[in-house]
Amino acid sequence: MAQVTLSSGTQCRPYRTPWGAFHIEHCTPISTSPAIIAGQPVTLDYTANSTNAGQIKGSSAAGFLMLVGIAGAGSPAGSSAAQSPAIPVWSANPSQEFSAYTIGGVVVSSLVGLRKKLHWDSTLGIAVVDVTASTAADWRVIITGVPGVNGKTGLVGEHGDSGAQVTFRFISALAENTNSTVPSSTPLLAFFG
Repeated sequence: MAQVTLSSGTQCRPYRTPWGAFHIEHCTPISTSPAIIAGQPVTLDYTANSTNAGQIKGSSAAGFLMLVGIAGAGSPAGSSAAQSPAIPVWSANPSQEFSAYTIGGVVVSSLVGLRKKLHWDSTLGIAVVDVTASTAADWRVIITGVPGVNGKTGLVGEHGDSGAQVTFRFISALAENTNSTVPSSTPLLAFFG
C-alpha cells in the first residue's frame, strides 16, 4: 500500500464518454466573482432576476447545486467593469466519466458503485473524491472504477493505495439517496436534472 501525494497538478479531469469526444460547454464566468481555477467545479448562478443569471462561478461548497461541470481552463479574476471571457467547461453530463484523486482512505474495489462527496481542496486548488463521505446530502458522484478493476487503466495509483485516482459520474438527483436531508426535487446538475 502506498500514498499518492496530491499537489496542485492533480486535477479532476474528463476520463471517458460514450460519444468519443467529451462534451464541452463554453460559459461566461460572473464578472465580479473570484477567478475560476482549471479543474474546479463550476455552478450556474440561478438566482431569480439576477444580472448574473446564466453565468457561472467557481464552487467550493460541500454540497453544490446547479453544477454545470468542471472548468477546463481558468478564468481571470473578476472585475465589475468588464464581463469575463467565456471558458470551456467539461459538462457534468451523467453519461460522461471523470477521474479525480481521493482523500480519506484507501482505494479498493468495494468503492465501485458507491455515492461519495466531491470535495474542493482550497489549499491545493483541486477537486478530490472523499471516499469516507457518509453524509447523503453531500453525495454528488458515483464511483464507477478504481485502478486495475473493471478495465480502468491510465489511472494514477493502484488498488489499495490511498490518494489514488478513481473514475466517477455525476448524480443527477438525490431521490435515491437514503436519509438525505436535501429534497429530492433539488437540482444537482444545471442541465441534466
